[in-house]
This record gives sequence, structure tokens and C-alpha cells, in this order.
Amino acid sequence: MSTSSRFAIAIHTLAVLGYLKKHGVERATSQQIAKSVNTNAVVIRNLLRALKRAGLVEAKEGKDGGISLARPPAKISLRDVYAAVEEGGILCLNKNPELKACPVSREMSGILHPIFSEVDKAVAKTLQCRNLKSLVDLIST
Repeated sequence: MSTSSRFAIAIHTLAVLGYLKKHGVERATSQQIAKSVNTNAVVIRNLLRALKRAGLVEAKEGKDGGISLARPPAKISLRDVYAAVEEGGILCLNKNPELKACPVSREMSGILHPIFSEVDKAVAKTLQCRNLKSLVDLIST
């Protein structure tokens, strides 16, 4: 069992763009972002596609091309970012079929679903209260 780092990498990616914008640089390449994240540019390009579909970044082709934020950093909530790159909730139910002969197995999904739903709502509320600008402002120059 492993957890996804897509959300953390997406926030890092957007923070790079926000930081650069704050310092007068409008666009960055996937290579530049990948260097900051310390990953391959292919990973960044895959995430950028999801962020673009969500309306969080824009891409410009050509000599002066690159990626830029589609909105001001203050208008990008962490919930927006999470929704763009992650599928489903924070916690996930057992994907294995239930064993009908076992009372524990039969009841687990029904027991856990409301708890997991409550966790998802709490996380969404917390992420909605935070925006990209608040993170970029914490980065020292």
C-alpha cells in the first residue's frame, strides 16, 4: 500500500510558477519546474495536463513559450489542486470483494464509508481555506 505524491508535486509545481511570477518571471518550462521538484520533466508534463484541464495553468507554445498560472495565486485553493490531480477520497475502502459468509466482511464497507466521507469533508474544508499565495509567501528568497 502506498500513497500518491501527485498532490504534493502539483503544489510544488504551482508554487514554482507562483514564486517566479512574484519575481517577475511569467513562464517556466517543464524542465525548469522538474529541476526544482527533483524529478523527470515527463512527470511534470503529465501533472501539467491535469492542471491545465482544471484551468489552473496555461501553456504557450513557441520560442517564448512555457507554463504560467491561469489565475492569480490567491485564487487557487489547495482544494482546487487536489481535485485536479487526485481521484477519489483521501481514504479508500477495501477493493476486494466481501466474503458473504463473514459478518465482519459484510459490514466493513457500510461501517467505514461514513467515517471516510467525514474525513474527506474535513480535508476538503481545510484545503479550501488555503491558497497558493499563502504558500508562496512562506518561501524565503
